[in-house]
Amino acid sequence: MIRRPRLTTCIVLAGVAPISAARADAVPQAVAAVTSEAAPSAKRWYDAVDASAFVDAYASVNYGLPRPQASEADLGGGNALRVYDRQNGFALAWVGANASVAPEPVGATLSLRFGPQAYLHNASDVPYGLAFVKQAFVTGKPHPKVTLDFGKFDQPFGSEQADSQLNPNYTRSLLYGYAQPVYFTGVRADWAVSERLDVKVIAANGWNNSVDMNVGKSVGGQIAWTPAPELTAYAGYVGGPEQADFARVACGADTEFDSAKGACAASPGAQPSVNVAPVAGANSRWRHLADVVVDYKPSAKLRLLANADYGTEARQGAPAANWYGVNLAVRYRLTRQWEVAARGEHFVDEAGFMTAAAARTIVSDGTLTLGWLPTRFMRMTLDNRVDIANAPLFRRGASGLTTSQVTTTLGLVVTSAPLD
Repeated sequence: MIRRPRLTTCIVLAGVAPISAARADAVPQAVAAVTSEAAPSAKRWYDAVDASAFVDAYASVNYGLPRPQASEADLGGGNALRVYDRQNGFALAWVGANASVAPEPVGATLSLRFGPQAYLHNASDVPYGLAFVKQAFVTGKPHPKVTLDFGKFDQPFGSEQADSQLNPNYTRSLLYGYAQPVYFTGVRADWAVSERLDVKVIAANGWNNSVDMNVGKSVGGQIAWTPAPELTAYAGYVGGPEQADFARVACGADTEFDSAKGACAASPGAQPSVNVAPVAGANSRWRHLADVVVDYKPSAKLRLLANADYGTEARQGAPAANWYGVNLAVRYRLTRQWEVAARGEHFVDEAGFMTAAAARTIVSDGTLTLGWLPTRFMRMTLDNRVDIANAPLFRRGASGLTTSQVTTTLGLVVTSAPLD
């Protein structure tokens, strides 16, 4: 393209007839044809599809040697106050598969999880056939800066995520497990106001419920502010009723349900029945959560994550339940393959409401993690963690209880998606 005009000029100076007008018109047409042939083909539908999969397994040693090896509803045991890694010995956390179609202008996301952790994560959804569905939502993009999601999706709060490979430490914090929800089912709107400001608004059934327990709905949102490329601050809130607005009343033989009293009354000859009674005021007793996260990356090797939460919920016939806590996680990349991370945390559950301890619960914990990434598709982490509580909450042996719990957890994740 550059040499051809120069060559033509030389020929003209030599007395050779110049290119005719017709031929001159043909030159750019020929160039355009070549350019058109060399241009990449039109974007295919599958170019908008992104898919990945991973396997997450771990081995845990609890030095209190609790019995049973895993926590059971009626016996306890295992690693207490742990969200997912509750089992001692070798365990499969879960197997994950993710697929998404970019919204152009309509897309979708599906995240499936299989394994013991899936049942813990989706405990409320198990009866409705959603035990293995972590996320499933449709996305629309009515405007270049506005995205709408409808379905089941991860909640935006906190400094940690359900997939261990996305966190500095392998084990999850108490704030993740007991102060925050893990997913919503509803609608989410995201407005990218500018490169520095992003706003999310959510309306959902409630905390971790694809099928709601009341007619009320939870509402909330989050503001993300990025004043500099290395710093992002998040401020979020969600509130709504989280108590059942109905109760099951079983009436035995020769009794009948009295809807006016919400109780069973004598009725000779009546057959046993199960009835529904309304719970007064359930939809007005709201749960509130305020969440703040600061994500600071001063260099490519260093990352700091700070999280603070405050939650409260009104209760019938009892004072409001309050819980709050803070944690700080620091990760440092020693080399391309090796990293270290540390997390310190303090959590207070004033009425033992979120931890189901039925008494004021205060827990402080510290975690030191050594990470090894031999490739961008494999991560091995060694978590050494100490939990200390104000009351004997941790099992020692078959029947002993103690105020401290010391564990070592080796986590291994192999994934098809490259890790950061």
